[in-house]
Formats: sequence, structure tokens, C-alpha cells
Amino acid sequence: MKRLIVLTVLVLTCANFAHGDNSWGAHASYWDTKDAEDSYGMGLKFSIEALPNFNVDLRLSWFDDIGKSAPELGITHYSLEIVPLEIGGSVIAEPSERLLVYGGGGLGYYFMNGDMRTENRPNRITADPDDEIGFYLNAGFEFIISEHMQDMLATRATIFAEVMYRFVEVKDLAVGNSRDYPVEKGKLDGFGVNLGFMLHW
Repeated sequence: MKRLIVLTVLVLTCANFAHGDNSWGAHASYWDTKDAEDSYGMGLKFSIEALPNFNVDLRLSWFDDIGKSAPELGITHYSLEIVPLEIGGSVIAEPSERLLVYGGGGLGYYFMNGDMRTENRPNRITADPDDEIGFYLNAGFEFIISEHMQDMLATRATIFAEVMYRFVEVKDLAVGNSRDYPVEKGKLDGFGVNLGFMLHW
């Protein structure tokens, strides 16, 4: 975890000195998990041109309610908040002057907090999974909608859409003040979609 935080700080610091095509933006997100419910969220994305046609990407997203009831276990509702912090690389191609396409992958650290209600205890009970490390694959495109935006300290603005497939699994769950319990169906693998805008400088 400490190494990932240090690497993230270094990447953001280097962005201030990079002379390539760097960008940042915001997006709406969707994530369809295997063993839990699908969820909508939001996030930020930073891209730094490390080499020609190769970017280092940093994403910070937030999903508020990825959960699922389990009547067979007496759980009437389980709510899970996940904050993915992901870093990876993308290979970029420019099929036209206004269109960029890319694909790549990377690693993620997934911060998790949860709570649940049971048949015997209708009030919320803390049920936190351990934070997990996973990885992802992604592909997408950017479409240039405006260029030469000196007033906004940017050279161009784009809209983007990308698909992701995340590989991450919840293995243990700490309920209240008790010890960790193993989770049998904790796979959060699944497709996600990000839609948003980017400002390049």
C-alpha cells in the first residue's frame, strides 16, 4: 500500500514537469460485478504522456452501494462502498485528426467499507472487507470537441468513453468487533464503463 501511494505521488509530481500531451478529466462510471450488485459511481482520470503514443493513467473512482442481500444467511441487506485507486498504461493510436483510440491495463488498490442488516438486527452493523489489490484491462476512445483553449489553460477538450474489466475479490469480512470471516462468493470481477471529458495541456 505504501509503495502504491508513493508511486502515485511521484506520477502526479512528474506531471508538472512533463512536456508531452497530458490530460485530466472527470467521468461517470458503471460497474457490473459477478457476485454483488451492479453500481453507478463517479471518478477522476489523469493521463501523462510517458513515451510517444504511450500514456501512464491514474484513476480514482467511487462506488457507493455495491452490495447484495443473502436471505439464506439471514442478511436482509449488505451495502459496500468501494474506492478504486488504479494506475496503468495505455497504448494510443490516432486514426483521424479528431479521434484517439487506446487500450491497456494496470493495477488497482481497492479501498472497501461495508455494513449490513440482518433479520435479528435491523440496525446497521459494520461489516468491513479487507482492502484488496487487483488489476484491470481497458479500451476506449477520445473525440476532440474543441482546440486552442488558452482561456482554460488547455490546448484541447475531448469527450471519452471506455470499457474496463476489473479482477478483484473480497476474501475476508470483519463483522462488528469480531474476527474476520471468510467470504465464499466475493468475486467483484466484471465489466465497467466510464463516460466523461478530458482537458489536455
